[in-house]
Amino acid sequence: MTDLIAIHLTPDELDDWLAGALARNREAHLHGCADCRRLADADRALAHLLGTLPLFSPAAGFGDRVMARVEVRRRARPMAVAAALAAGLLLPMAASVGWSLANPDTLTQLLQGAGGELGRLALAAVRSSGSTLLAQPWYPWVRGLIESPARLGLVFGGTAVAYAGGVVVLRRLLALPTPRVAHVQA
Repeated sequence: MTDLIAIHLTPDELDDWLAGALARNREAHLHGCADCRRLADADRALAHLLGTLPLFSPAAGFGDRVMARVEVRRRARPMAVAAALAAGLLLPMAASVGWSLANPDTLTQLLQGAGGELGRLALAAVRSSGSTLLAQPWYPWVRGLIESPARLGLVFGGTAVAYAGGVVVLRRLLALPTPRVAHVQA
């Protein structure tokens, strides 16, 4: 049994038929296949109807009016975002300052207690980080790399070049695209 989909005309072949560029063997199939002929006739009728539709021509100034509305929305959104961010940052800060001014004794006690605890916590963190660093299997290699001033210079030079390259790439990625404005032909 033959595969009917493989032998029937494709949409591209129907377009070729409408343009008068269908291959001869496919033209023979079209004349012999009732399904393809029915589809081709419907396609031709649709193309004829579409050809009879009037051409649309926008009114004068249409493009300028559309672009003016786009510009207004483009400017309004960043302003709303900036206002929301400012309110989100400034209101909690103002509340914090107000509370601090209203409760100076409580604030002093909190800071004195927190200062001692923060100092002990920082010292424990430094000790823990140091001992963890020394226990790493790659630490002797890194230490050997930076013991020599020449090697240390190479490390800093390589790091500076990598950083500069990263800045250039990031700047390129974050560059604003040049604005392109579509103009409607009147």
